[in-house]
Amino acid sequence: MVYDVVVIGMGPAGSTAALHAASSGLTVLGLDRASFPRYKACGGGLSPKILKLIDVRDNPSLERSITGLRLSFLSRKKIFRFEEPISFMVMREVFDEMLVNRAVEKGALFNHGVKVCRIEEQNDGILVHSEIETFKGRIAIGADGALGLTARHLNPRLSLRNAPGIEGEFCGPEDIDPSTIEFEVGHTPSGYGWIFPKKERCSIGVATFRGNGSVKNPYREYLSAIFKEKSRPERESGYPIPVYSSPGLKLASKRLLLTGDAGHLVDPFFGEGIYYAMRSGEIAGNFSKKMLDQGVSPSEYQREIEREFYPEFRAAKNLARLVYRFPKLFFDLTDKHPGVIRQYAEVLNGRRLYRDFLPTIFKAAVRSILS
Repeated sequence: MVYDVVVIGMGPAGSTAALHAASSGLTVLGLDRASFPRYKACGGGLSPKILKLIDVRDNPSLERSITGLRLSFLSRKKIFRFEEPISFMVMREVFDEMLVNRAVEKGALFNHGVKVCRIEEQNDGILVHSEIETFKGRIAIGADGALGLTARHLNPRLSLRNAPGIEGEFCGPEDIDPSTIEFEVGHTPSGYGWIFPKKERCSIGVATFRGNGSVKNPYREYLSAIFKEKSRPERESGYPIPVYSSPGLKLASKRLLLTGDAGHLVDPFFGEGIYYAMRSGEIAGNFSKKMLDQGVSPSEYQREIEREFYPEFRAAKNLARLVYRFPKLFFDLTDKHPGVIRQYAEVLNGRRLYRDFLPTIFKAAVRSILS
């Protein structure tokens, strides 16, 4: 059988792409090497922007609604409270399975346990080769992650663009506030640490946006600062965070579109990827209908992603340069000008753009330095 669309990878980007492609009447086959539900190393934090795509507030996958932010610089801490949630916490195994089920309900087929080994673009379609069989589609959507096959197919030097992170799932600490996340800018050079509370445990991790930087020692130091006694995680994983870097990656060829982590569509300031994965999946799923029925060039997909995402990513990258190079300055600035954090909360909920927020924080930084 020749499918209209073969989706490679059925995480948030792939499942959302499959959902929208199937909803438009296309025949869709989703492939993933894992069987769902499956564990995914991820903090599981969703910004309120996600409500534009899916309402998670009454969803079984929701673990916590977060209304507090604890900003930390080494031993110094400051807590900010908000009337509306600034983040929603989910466990990825539950959330991702729910997204897959939504796509299947709309008519997409799903084959799990399929490891894609090679893809072959042809004039009349694309061949997706697994270890056992070959699937043919008129086009394919690549959503198999930061170091996946589809990303390397279009961008051979992709691995040089990842930011390393490490995270563990812990019981405790005992004094954790379940409504508050921590954002720590002191222990990790050119990066940050986080505590994301869930129902029964916490996700604690660090990431550095200095390309080849090591996170093992900062991670151990951060854990030592959090726990009074040595604590062992239930799970612990290192993984690449495929943050946007300029120039952006090639996202489209004649028969292949990249979405989510495969296209490095991740916020380079906070490392948020799920919203951008789902939004790019929505664009790719809808665009596949235009490609197949109207003959729209795949280069238009690249331009659409660049128009919507890249100006924001560039502003977020400039913000990261300020905050992670001068973490003490950033902490002091937010202490003197708490409105800065209030405005960043508006970025998280989609009411303010990074492009509008960036001049505010730079002006506040200059005033702080001069005073």
